Amino acid sequence: MPRTPSLPVAPTPELLPENADSHAASAKPSSDTSNSEQATPMLDIHVPEHSTRTWRDFFIHIATIVIGLLIAIGLEQAVEYVHHRHQLYEARAAIRAELEVNTRLLDRILAATKTAKSAMQQNATMLLAADPKDATSTSALNYTWDIPYPRSNAWQDAKASGAVDFMAPGERAAADYIYGDGDLAETFAMAWLRSNNAASAIAHSAPTVHELSAADREELLKLTRQTEGQIESYNMLINYDQDAIRHYLSFPEQSGRQTPDED
Repeated sequence: MPRTPSLPVAPTPELLPENADSHAASAKPSSDTSNSEQATPMLDIHVPEHSTRTWRDFFIHIATIVIGLLIAIGLEQAVEYVHHRHQLYEARAAIRAELEVNTRLLDRILAATKTAKSAMQQNATMLLAADPKDATSTSALNYTWDIPYPRSNAWQDAKASGAVDFMAPGERAAADYIYGDGDLAETFAMAWLRSNNAASAIAHSAPTVHELSAADREELLKLTRQTEGQIESYNMLINYDQDAIRHYLSFPEQSGRQTPDED
C-alpha cells in the first residue's frame, strides 16, 4: 500500500522568530512603565475620624480654627512689638549719645563765633581808619573760618530704620526741632563762609590796607559788615539749638548709651 506523503506543518504564529521576539518583549515588564509608576507620588487624603454631624460640632470646629488664627496673629504682633521696642531702645541711646557730643561741639562753635565777630569789628575799624600814611599789612585783616559741624548720623539712621515712628509725639517733635534747627544753622554757616571767602580774596589783593583801591575798601567793608551779621544770626541759632538739646537731655534716660568719638 503506497505511503501517504506527509504534508508540511505550518508553524504557529507564536513560534515564528519575529513573533517570538515580540512575545518575549511583551512578557518582559517594561522598566519605563514601572519607573513612571514609582516616580508618581500618591496623595493620601485622610478622612476625619469623626465627621461633623451636628451644628454643635460645626461651631466647635470653626471656633477652634478662629482661636488658632488669633493665637498666631497675637504671637506675630508680639514679636513685632518686641522688635520695634528694641529698635527704639537703640535709637534713643544713639541719639542721646550724639546730642551729648553735639553739646560740646556747640560750646566750641559759640566760642568761635564770638572770636569771629570780634575779628569782623576790628576789620571794619581798620578799613575805616585807613589813610595815605597807613602801612598796615592786609594780613592783619582776619577772615579765618574754622567751625565744626554738629552730628546728625544717629537721627538719620533712626529715620531710615523707622524707629522714630515708635517715639512718643513729644519726644519725636523735640528731636526733630533740634536736628531741624541744626540744618538751618548750617545754611547760615555756609552763607558766612561764602562772604568770608569773598572778603578774604579782596583783602589779600594788595600788600597793605592803604594800597587797596577805594572801591575794594568799600566792597571789603560791605562784606565785613555782612559777615558780621551772618555770624550774629548763626550764633543765635546755635544758642537755640543748645538750649533745646539741654532740655531734651534733662529728661530721665530711657536707654543705655554709647558715646561716639568726638573727632
